[in-house]
Amino acid sequence: MNTQLPYSIDTIFHSLAQYKGDPYFAQDYEALVREELNKGLDLLFNRESGGSDIFFRYLILLYARKQYCGRIFHLGQAAQLLLWMNRTYTSSGFEQLPALIQQTCEEIERLHSRWDTWQNPAICSSTIRHIERNYATVNLTQLSKQLGVNASYLSRVLSQNFHATFLDLLHTKRILTTLDMFLSADSSPQLAVTAADLGYSSEHYFYCVFKRYTGLTPSVTWNLIRA
Repeated sequence: MNTQLPYSIDTIFHSLAQYKGDPYFAQDYEALVREELNKGLDLLFNRESGGSDIFFRYLILLYARKQYCGRIFHLGQAAQLLLWMNRTYTSSGFEQLPALIQQTCEEIERLHSRWDTWQNPAICSSTIRHIERNYATVNLTQLSKQLGVNASYLSRVLSQNFHATFLDLLHTKRILTTLDMFLSADSSPQLAVTAADLGYSSEHYFYCVFKRYTGLTPSVTWNLIRA
């Protein structure tokens, strides 16, 4: 990440005020921005090397967790938000920050409207429950057997309904659980222990997955949480 921006913090709030969709979503996102800036993360935003990229990616993580914990997002929506972020939060995207903030609000609003549009509700809801309860051990083959369907069919159903794969859902659940662990920890977590608790075979694998889905490392995320 190497993003340098000619923007100030005021750009964020001006862009949110100009949002043309449902103002609730812009206001909800703005409240999260203000909460994090009050922790001193405006210094991160103004940092020359990648600070704004880190800041906005961290906001998406927090927003996904907040909506998921509040049962406003299901796991599929949270996964879609992370996938969207990685497609959209690019160096060229950050060169047009006001437009990027507008796109963020549009995506948040779109995801909020997609709660119950599943074509296979029984399979979708069962998959989410299994992942939520057994995220450290579940795999696609095991899950398909429990649901009584073919693994390739299950994969197709998940992709069609969630626009995300089984692994996207599983890794998203583990990432959200990581945030919960970090928020409740009294001291810096041992990443090898965290990785094992989540079901990853190694600390390196956990690191790579976390970075791939969030654009942040576990250590950077821990430091932001403890800012």
